[in-house]
Amino acid sequence: MKHYYSFLSGLFLCITMSLQAQDYIPALINFYPSEGFTTNTELGDKEYWATNVAWSNQLYSGASGTFEYGYQRLSGNWARTQWQRPVIATSGQIIRLRLDFEPASGTPVPSTNLFNVGIINSLGTEGASDYGAPALSQVGVEHAAIYVRTDANTNYILNSETSGSVVSTIGDSYHVILEIQMGSDGASTSLVSQLFDNIGTPISSITTINGISEALYTSITTTGGYVFFVGQDFKTTTGFQTLDFSRFQVVKNTQSILSVKEQNAFEFGLYPNPVNDELSINTSEVLSEISITDVLGQQVKTFRGNISDTIDVSNLSAGIYIVKLSSKSGGVSVKKFIKK
Repeated sequence: MKHYYSFLSGLFLCITMSLQAQDYIPALINFYPSEGFTTNTELGDKEYWATNVAWSNQLYSGASGTFEYGYQRLSGNWARTQWQRPVIATSGQIIRLRLDFEPASGTPVPSTNLFNVGIINSLGTEGASDYGAPALSQVGVEHAAIYVRTDANTNYILNSETSGSVVSTIGDSYHVILEIQMGSDGASTSLVSQLFDNIGTPISSITTINGISEALYTSITTTGGYVFFVGQDFKTTTGFQTLDFSRFQVVKNTQSILSVKEQNAFEFGLYPNPVNDELSINTSEVLSEISITDVLGQQVKTFRGNISDTIDVSNLSAGIYIVKLSSKSGGVSVKKFIKK
């Protein structure tokens, strides 16, 4: 009987660990009614979400005719939102976060922190001042995050950039992509990020932060980390009043869309980029295959056999893609492009 109970205890422990380590990505959250979100509610009341409700995290989700919409509105400084599903990755993999945002009301203010987005190694504690995600001052301790700010001219910038090229405009949509590129340990893991407008055109340079804490690295590779976004000190009496976040996407694969490795076997031209309908490829290589993958790492188009130097991409959705060329000599080269 003693052995029987030992067996059951061991089985229960294995099941519990398995549940704790379950992988919940990829995920695409638009805060739509069809996803179970309800308008005029607190997102923190929704299962698998944590917010600091005292700091104005209001959910807006509803339908207007056939158009679904939804967003998480932050109308107070230090408002925090955490997705309480574990995100697990191993060495060589990439966790990609995309967060769509829009300054919804107020007036742009220069040199202001708007929000950060990143990953932490633990769940927020309900009732604590950091419920949902840790405070700005805790960056680099137990979590990794990047920041979206305005420069002295109210242009958007990332992290330690000093000047941007696109001015912050109330009512215009943008998105930021953060790639957590997992190395063999915390020191060799990198945070790579870039800002884009609503059609996927870059509006910032690619920024890289090298190294995360070993505690966070261990969490991500075992039980999982937890992703979050936090509105910082954006709200002033005469400045920004609300920030809306309309999409939170979590993806895992092994191919970066921000820093395609420069290890191409041969050079080739790719134009126009961004592209509307037809993408032209200029190379002296004899090609055996052209493949296009999306940000989820899914192959969306493949061309083999009699390959033309112009390919039709008109039916692709707007966004970032990677084109891979395979030559008959065995070489492989890749580049990214933007579909308008």
